[in-house]
Amino acid sequence: MPVVTPPTTPHARPYNDPLSPHDLAAEKTRDAIDQELQRLEDSIRLLKSKRNILAPISRLPPEILSKIFAFRAAEAAEGPSPLGWIKLTHVSRHWRAVALESPRLWANLVFTRPKWSEEMLKRSKMASLIVKADLTCITPRIFDAVRLALLHGPRIQELQLRAASSTIERLLTKEFRFEAPMIHSLTISIPPVTRFGTDMGFTIPSHVLQGETPYLRKLQLERCNINWDSSLLNGLTHLKIHNCARPTTRQLLDALERMPSLQVLNLADALPTSPEHPAQEPSPSQDVKLAQLAELTIVSSVSECANLVNRITVPTSARIHLSCNGTSPDFSGIMKIISDPTGTFGGGDNNDRILERKPICVLHIRQDASDSLTIQGWTNPQPSRSSYLGISADIQLDLSWRTEENMANAIVEAVRKHFCLGQLRSLRMSYVEPMTTQTWTDTFGLLPKLHTVHIVGDSVHTFIAALCEEPPMPNALVSPATPGALRHPGLRRRTSAVPKVHFPHLKSLAIEQAGFDDMGVSPSKFENFRDCMMERCERKAEIQELIFTECTYLFLEHIELLREIVTSVEWDEIEQGEESNEESSGYDYGAHEYVADDIGGYIFGGYDYDDLDSDVLFDDWNDNGVVDLFYWLFTPFNEGKSVPLIGEVGDHVGDWERMTVRTVNGVATQVDYHAHGATGSGTIPWSQVAKFDNGQRPVGWVAKGSHGFWASAGTFTYVNAVVLKLQDITSNGGVAWDTRDSLVSFRYPDSYTGAQSWLNYKGYWGNIGQTNCWWYVFHKECEIVTGPDGPVRAEVLGAATFSSISEESMQGTLSQVLGTTSTESTSSFTFYIDSSIHSVASKLAYTRIAVKQTCIPTLPTMNDAVAQASTTFATTPFTAASQFTTSPKACAQDFSVTSYTVGVCADSNQTECVWGSPRALRAYSSNPSVHGVEAATAIIVSDLDNWRW
Repeated sequence: MPVVTPPTTPHARPYNDPLSPHDLAAEKTRDAIDQELQRLEDSIRLLKSKRNILAPISRLPPEILSKIFAFRAAEAAEGPSPLGWIKLTHVSRHWRAVALESPRLWANLVFTRPKWSEEMLKRSKMASLIVKADLTCITPRIFDAVRLALLHGPRIQELQLRAASSTIERLLTKEFRFEAPMIHSLTISIPPVTRFGTDMGFTIPSHVLQGETPYLRKLQLERCNINWDSSLLNGLTHLKIHNCARPTTRQLLDALERMPSLQVLNLADALPTSPEHPAQEPSPSQDVKLAQLAELTIVSSVSECANLVNRITVPTSARIHLSCNGTSPDFSGIMKIISDPTGTFGGGDNNDRILERKPICVLHIRQDASDSLTIQGWTNPQPSRSSYLGISADIQLDLSWRTEENMANAIVEAVRKHFCLGQLRSLRMSYVEPMTTQTWTDTFGLLPKLHTVHIVGDSVHTFIAALCEEPPMPNALVSPATPGALRHPGLRRRTSAVPKVHFPHLKSLAIEQAGFDDMGVSPSKFENFRDCMMERCERKAEIQELIFTECTYLFLEHIELLREIVTSVEWDEIEQGEESNEESSGYDYGAHEYVADDIGGYIFGGYDYDDLDSDVLFDDWNDNGVVDLFYWLFTPFNEGKSVPLIGEVGDHVGDWERMTVRTVNGVATQVDYHAHGATGSGTIPWSQVAKFDNGQRPVGWVAKGSHGFWASAGTFTYVNAVVLKLQDITSNGGVAWDTRDSLVSFRYPDSYTGAQSWLNYKGYWGNIGQTNCWWYVFHKECEIVTGPDGPVRAEVLGAATFSSISEESMQGTLSQVLGTTSTESTSSFTFYIDSSIHSVASKLAYTRIAVKQTCIPTLPTMNDAVAQASTTFATTPFTAASQFTTSPKACAQDFSVTSYTVGVCADSNQTECVWGSPRALRAYSSNPSVHGVEAATAIIVSDLDNWRW
């Protein structure tokens, strides 16, 4: 039988053949070389370690190095990257070993990365834990991570929970008896609006923290009810309770008596209401002495504030902030704690009280509305301008009332009686309704150290009158026959002796946003002011510094006259208002047409802006706590743009444009700037919007010769084609139009009749006249054009008004839906739907509601094959609820979210769906210090505009 052998090569050998002696030798040699290399690498590593030991920083003991790491970890915990400090452990093996052997470095748990929180629990060993969790936007993994941390209750030193009441109830179930005997600080906050709607709050169950908490020193509760007899209120140093179930006066005072070391007391809408049952009233002699109190903050009604402040005694050094509202402007009941914090009185009437509190050196009085006033006082004689840049006042009163009377005079008079102003050096009055001359002189006129006054608004003119008012003469110099000669209307009288003046030590006067228009009266406001400055010079009480900012009807010739009198005059060189000489403006205000080189006063500032007496405001009351305020501006002419080879195109008569302020439960959250259709600055968070009036009101810039609203000054390109570029230009040099007192308000939507029927007009905007504008090329103005609709238009009301199945009805009210960036692997969309979607889903028998997230390339340099939009999906069961949350996957790397849409589907695979129109998205950082739009692969969105089909 023949034997067949397989073909072989010189190097081939049978599979089962043993290694040849030559191969065995080669393997042994390689192993020896590898071992030698490893030995050398170990030697090099050892030498490097020895070399590093010689570095100065390596001489630090591990305990000191660990302490340094702890400082860095604590700093990072408050920033956008709480785990950023871990980079320190990558420097060397020694540093890594020190970090791993320092349990307290891992004690501040991070729940935005759930997989890390479990690892940190392990590395923290038995160190005291810090648990801070914001569960307003929650995922199952985050919830489980927080629940796991709470199982380590005996180790928890600080606990902060912010979540819906239903979420906290799931965390603290009856089966889970949460105890934290070592806890030092406890904070529970329930947001007023969550993805489940309005949250009614949470009550701490009796089975939670039932045991002793001897180390608890700081307790903060917001919309979280507590038993006022609870042991949690024993021995505290910091107590902050907002919007909780009200105690009785006796319960509150008894609780405060159990906190003899209390340093910070902050109560908002948490004071006892009155009247109370006689059995619940404390004894008249019950007075709680808070000897260690450093800060007192109370927000409530006048009567409720007075009920508390008249029953407690605080140190004279305590910082006090009272925010009180009432049906009448009588605030005398709350003043006792300002004028007499220790309860010590002298003899006689209230004016004879012994004021032991440190005197006020800087005083700021601000009126943001006709029915409210804010008073701030500082005891530190710091420079006046720095006092208004966020430094907390030693005394602050936010007073509001429900009456149409101007109460500024009465309240300032109360300030004179109850504040210690003998050392006042700097005074600022902002937008305070004009006070009487007597109020100025009686309150501030004879203060011995007042040298700086800063006035914002037109109350400056009564102050100027007070400067010219002569102080009362001594009784010995007044004739019995002329008792009325104590005060004189001005300083016109010439005498051989120089009499005293009011404000005798005033050296610096700053005037801001005041008008010096003469209104046809002689002498004019400026002439009165100039004469006053001259008279004070003659009386040897001259003012040495004048500062003018944003004043109207104040021109260069006025400043030059003042510089002949006053040593230093600063002026922003902004001339606002109309020159008295009509010819200097160069415009014919009676003309109906303008020549080609003079396109019109409303473009270049020739108009008298006092004629702009109203701004149209629509308020749109939506669901979910949203009220949108639409500020509409009508521009009589829109100047076109210059296009190469064509000339100016786009001129037209009449256009409407808007700026929208969104409020949620009465709090401003966003501002939307609109320009040229879908372009413009778009939607911006309130925290990043340019504001004035002490941050209370937003600012919009309208482009020159245009109608576009923008969020800042600058040059903005809204069309950027190869052969065409259109730009809007805004600047800070335009005319400032404050609409606070000149709004015409309407409700969105409504039926408009009578004087309001013009709002229903859908036709052309322009002057009545011919439509054949052959002369357009010369005058650049056509009388009748196809102008836009008025403020009542479909694309503006959007989902807030219209219920028809149209693209407009699916758009949100604002240009973009805002969200915060997320580092998770999924986005989170919380949204509301209208009953119309339930109707559609019911008819189609669809059982899922879905979100489709659209992603676009972040980098414009990506090639065409990749640079295409992509989408991610997520569905959730369709129930009878009106609010849903879904979590589609994050965008791929180098892509960012740009829009999302909501649909109803037959199943979870999106094989059969009906989709709405997309809503644009904008992502911002959750860190308030980081401004501008972010490119985010994942986003957290809470959309309050109902989806409806």
